[in-house]
Amino acid sequence: MALSVDQALAIAWPSAIADGKRPFNQWSEQALLREMDKQGMIKRMNLGESISVQIDHQANPEAKVMTADDAAVFTTSVAKTEVISEAQYDIAEIVSPLAWSEKDENSASGEQAKVSFIASLIDNGNESHNAVLEAGLFATDGTLLGFDDLIDSTDGGGTVGGINASVDVMWKNQVGDPYTDGDDVEAAMTAVFLACAKGSGSDSAPTLIATGVDGYATYEGALQAFQRFQGGDKASGGFGAVLFKMVPVIYSQYADDASAFIFLNKKAYSVYVQKSAYRKLRPATYDQNSLMTVRHVYSALQAIVTTRSRLGVLTITG
Repeated sequence: MALSVDQALAIAWPSAIADGKRPFNQWSEQALLREMDKQGMIKRMNLGESISVQIDHQANPEAKVMTADDAAVFTTSVAKTEVISEAQYDIAEIVSPLAWSEKDENSASGEQAKVSFIASLIDNGNESHNAVLEAGLFATDGTLLGFDDLIDSTDGGGTVGGINASVDVMWKNQVGDPYTDGDDVEAAMTAVFLACAKGSGSDSAPTLIATGVDGYATYEGALQAFQRFQGGDKASGGFGAVLFKMVPVIYSQYADDASAFIFLNKKAYSVYVQKSAYRKLRPATYDQNSLMTVRHVYSALQAIVTTRSRLGVLTITG
């Protein structure tokens, strides 16, 4: 007996089997998610009802260089060492429906037609889920915390993870002086980068810079283009990939402020996902009135920061 679309979809989903001909995708591109995943910023782990992260927020105020008096009569403070805080984050959810009609079920009766149809459902379900996730990282109107929620464009602003940066100044992120155009964008980016790094050769310096198409074009346009002939009749101009201090600069179509630059570090910023519920295919439901079968791609996750002072933002004047 031939498998139904639902049965075949359930079998194919775990390995994303898609041997058929897919439709041409007109809309999907998640360049930022790919780079984040490559750097290990998307962390698959077991989550509870919320996410708790311990924060080492300051140097021990009792640490000091000993004086002659200290050496003669050694004394030390017995006060509790108050250097550890805790940030709390609620978990967000993403859902992407996969729906097909009774007519689709009957039309996909041949094996090749069914494989092609299932491949299209899998591709669209995955891409739709990922598009919502990347767009959510640039948004501020949902339970998924976006860059603007976590990295404030006002110096010393923002309450993140339950910690108020205006009270606990160690928790404020870096904010650069706005740039005007391509003439000063490199200097402005350098200032933010160095503020995040806090020292030469730091392993906590930014590892990824996210921006929109306008910011990317401004920065690339400020670079000295290297043009060369390839063979006798071909020439190449511009850059295949753009870096800043050897750090990838990635633009996303979903950036709400297309001119802003977000400075991220893979140890300071992450997206925690429930490994048992990340792009999980939920059981099917059938609606008799509409003759539709629906499954949902589901994820439980949240964007978090652990060292906010290692993150930064740069905006354009005006």
